[in-house]
Amino acid sequence: TAAGAAMSGGAFHDGFSDSIANEHIDWTNTSETLLTSGDVHIKGEGVSFRIERASGGYGWTIGTDSGSNYLDFKWNDVDAFTMTASGLLGVGTGHPIHRIDLVGDRILGENIQLTCVEDINQSAPGGFIGRRARGTLLIPAIVLDDDIVMRVRARGHDGSAYRDCGYIDFEIDGTPGALDMPGRIVFRTTSNGAYLTTEALRIDSAQQVGINATPDARLEVETGAAEGKQAVTIDQNDADQAFIDFQGTSSGDAANNISTWTNAV
Repeated sequence: TAAGAAMSGGAFHDGFSDSIANEHIDWTNTSETLLTSGDVHIKGEGVSFRIERASGGYGWTIGTDSGSNYLDFKWNDVDAFTMTASGLLGVGTGHPIHRIDLVGDRILGENIQLTCVEDINQSAPGGFIGRRARGTLLIPAIVLDDDIVMRVRARGHDGSAYRDCGYIDFEIDGTPGALDMPGRIVFRTTSNGAYLTTEALRIDSAQQVGINATPDARLEVETGAAEGKQAVTIDQNDADQAFIDFQGTSSGDAANNISTWTNAV
């Protein structure tokens, strides 16, 4: 024990037997510390290690949740960080149900911030990387065409449960191989009056864009059956006329355009 520390509530012993007693350490000299050269063993149901503030009350509590095999870090009995025996992590919640659960009810919201400071290499930003393989963790195998590699998902509460309002899928778009990983990005949204998402836009591995369509051109727009709306609208609200310009890239290619002026083509 350190000088300035008083013990009460039982006697320390260096064994791990079931007869170990409850202990209480009260520092009368706040400049002193407690040092140990061996293991510290705490045994019991719902046991905890509590760090109390000298001004009254207590601060951090580190312990296990009786019967649930959780390791909890709490500040004034409010869950700050939780880790389950199966490796689920919770920030702001004592009962995580995903690999990482970030929960909060503050007005400013909950954010994950990535910060990178790089004074030399412009290609070293902060980033988020999602990886996917088949096989196992020890022996990963090649992914296949149409595999979803990563998903960014947004959900809102409808009064009874959280529902998808949209998500972005990063998918394999073709047959992958060594140094060859064709991909596409698919954007999905949920229509008014529905709770299931439908595809809205995709960019395929050939950099073709399809709106409500699987594109076979640089840009393909499909309106659907009997929607009664234009596929593409070009508005020009100043003195210039709205126009579409078609021009080749070879030297000497002439530009062909469709222009509108005073409702004429």
